[in-house]
Amino acid sequence: MTMTLAEALRADNEQALDLDNEAVSAGYDKAAEKLNNEAQDEDRGDLDVGAFKGPLKKALIRSLNIALDDILAQAWSGWAELRKYADPEQTPPDAINVVSVANHSITSTHAPSVGVFVHGVEVHSFNFEVAAQFDVEGINLEVQGGKITEIHVGRLNCGGSIMLGDRAILEKEIGTVEIPGSLRLAKPVAILWGNAQDKPH
Repeated sequence: MTMTLAEALRADNEQALDLDNEAVSAGYDKAAEKLNNEAQDEDRGDLDVGAFKGPLKKALIRSLNIALDDILAQAWSGWAELRKYADPEQTPPDAINVVSVANHSITSTHAPSVGVFVHGVEVHSFNFEVAAQFDVEGINLEVQGGKITEIHVGRLNCGGSIMLGDRAILEKEIGTVEIPGSLRLAKPVAILWGNAQDKPH
C-alpha cells in the first residue's frame, strides 16, 4: 500500500489533530448526559474524557487509512478521455497503454464517524467532514483490459482539512507529498463507461 490519506494530511505534523477543542468536549458532555439518563443508578458516573481522546484519535486515523493511489485512480476512472481504453472495439483488451494526464487538481471528500460505546451501548457519535485537494503534475496512467493498473507520478501536492461540526481539528496547507514514482495498484480500477467526466475532479 502506498501512503494513506491520513498520512498525507498529517505529513508535516503527526500530532496535528486537535482533540482538545470545544467541539470534542461538547460531544463528550452529550455522551455523559445520555449515559447518566439511561444507566441504572449503580452504573451512573462521569465519562473520563482524557481516557477517550487517545482511542478517538486512533479510530479517526484508521478510518482515513485509504491508499492515495486508490483515491486518485477512482477519480481518473470516470474521465471521458479514458473511455476508449475500456472499449474492446477500440482497444484490444491485452494491449498495455500509457496515457499522459494533463496537470490538474482532484478533490476528495469523506465523512467518517466514530461512535463512543459504554457497556455495549452507543452514547455518542462524532461525525467528521474531511476534504482533501491533490494537485498532480506529470502523471502517466498504465491501462490494460479497461482498467487502470499502474500510476506513474511526477509530482503530487496535498492539502486539506478535517472538521468536527463547525470547528477545524486539522488544517493542512498545500504541500509536496513524497510518494514512490510508480504505484502498482493491488486492485486495478475499472474505467467507467457511462456519464464519464470531461476531466478528473
